[in-house]
Amino acid sequence: MRKLLIAILIIPILSYGEKTPSQCDNVREFARIIMQARQLGAPLAEIYSDDVPEIARVIVLSAWQNRVYKTRTGKSMAISTFSDAWEVECIKRIGL
Repeated sequence: MRKLLIAILIIPILSYGEKTPSQCDNVREFARIIMQARQLGAPLAEIYSDDVPEIARVIVLSAWQNRVYKTRTGKSMAISTFSDAWEVECIKRIGL
């Protein structure tokens, strides 16, 4: 699983140097993937890494501050809510 997440993190999705709407789409997708891993029970130690951009670490840590839901509906809502919130945060940060 760690190799998969490292591959995801290598994709330049979290470079706040860009100021385009697609940048926030990418942040949303990254947040979705991270919360999905959280809801599937992935251990933080397998996902968190100091070798990635700070924003990636912030998103990962914020995912682990959320609970893991037992039902499929709960997991789906947690993933959707989390990714939506990070897309909004991105839009606010880069001023789109």
